[in-house]
Amino acid sequence: DYAREAIDGMPIGPQMACCGAAAHSGMRVICPDVLADARMEPFHKMASKASLRACWSEPIINSNGKVLGTLACYHAVPHEPAQAEIQTVANAARLAALAIEREWKEQALRISEERYARALRGTTDGLWDWNIVTGDVYLSPRWKQMLGFSEHELANNRDESFLDRLHPEDVPKVQAVRQAHFERREPYQVEVRLRTKAGDHKWFVARAQADWNERGEAVRMTGTISDISERKKAEQALEESEQRFRAVFEQAAVGIAVIETATGRYLSVNQRMCEINHRTREEMLHL
Repeated sequence: DYAREAIDGMPIGPQMACCGAAAHSGMRVICPDVLADARMEPFHKMASKASLRACWSEPIINSNGKVLGTLACYHAVPHEPAQAEIQTVANAARLAALAIEREWKEQALRISEERYARALRGTTDGLWDWNIVTGDVYLSPRWKQMLGFSEHELANNRDESFLDRLHPEDVPKVQAVRQAHFERREPYQVEVRLRTKAGDHKWFVARAQADWNERGEAVRMTGTISDISERKKAEQALEESEQRFRAVFEQAAVGIAVIETATGRYLSVNQRMCEINHRTREEMLHL
């Protein structure tokens, strides 16, 4: 314990103790007799107090050649390790490298999954994922909620959850956009109507990105849907308002004209205005 505490946190370098030198070079460092080794002179006092006479250090190296740490072997008497001992420790170092790499990958995966889960909970969009090869589909809880379903009420099934709910008028549009994306890799974005649990249709914009294999075949597709029903309602209301205004404008019993103040040019005139001036609409707009 004393030796471990003494070297804990010691810098890595070619003139350091066995572990520091092994970590620096990435190569095994063997010291059969610490007190007889001039390189270890700075550590003689510590070695004597800890009854440490021999040591060797085996670097732990990952698959990319990066040193992750070291394994150290200590003896209370001078000792030259046999080949069998060296091989055993070398095997242990390889196992340690695999274990460390696996732990790091699992930790990175956990962090990634936690980040993804937070993003998924925070988004107002519905997420979907379609394995084109197997036909498997994932629909996020938010996706189902947007159609009025709880998570377990709507199956993760492309036919039942999407195609059967797609408004018939939107089917050709979806097919065309999907084909353009698969074959020419054009952006996939399409506005569609989907039937909700209540039986009405809501407007969504679907965006997605496919993955292709080495043969250029689409094998997976992941995307989102965003509810644009309110925007569609506003657009429809604006269109209806414009139609009503146009009807009143054209059918008015008096002449009405919209004039550009800077030039005095007619921008729009109704039929009565044309009759009053005995001109066609085209003639009025070019005065």
